[in-house]
Amino acid sequence: MDSLIITLIQQIVPANILESFTIESIDDSKSELLVILLVEKEDLFPVEEDLVLNGYLNIVELTHFPLNGRQCILQIKRRRWKLRGDNLGTKSFYNTYDYTIEGTKVTKEFGAFLKEFD
Repeated sequence: MDSLIITLIQQIVPANILESFTIESIDDSKSELLVILLVEKEDLFPVEEDLVLNGYLNIVELTHFPLNGRQCILQIKRRRWKLRGDNLGTKSFYNTYDYTIEGTKVTKEFGAFLKEFD
């Protein structure tokens, strides 16, 4: 991905999200929608145990500030971990994040902005 585009997107995506996630792709193929896929960094283990990657959780979509009249969706892809040697994967571990206003799917920054107009 072009470094100029990455720099621009880093100005759009909230800094607290970029602390834990990296930009994997940007889909601007639809004229009314911009989708930014963010994947959790690999070194963010949820517990202090011997864990190995065990896939991903379902993608969570957050609505963020519109850009140039286009809806901006941040897709958050979190990692799932299991204990090393647990071939059955009986217990999963994952990180939890608080990026939205409770009961909504909008980022806290966008929600605060909308609340000012309420």
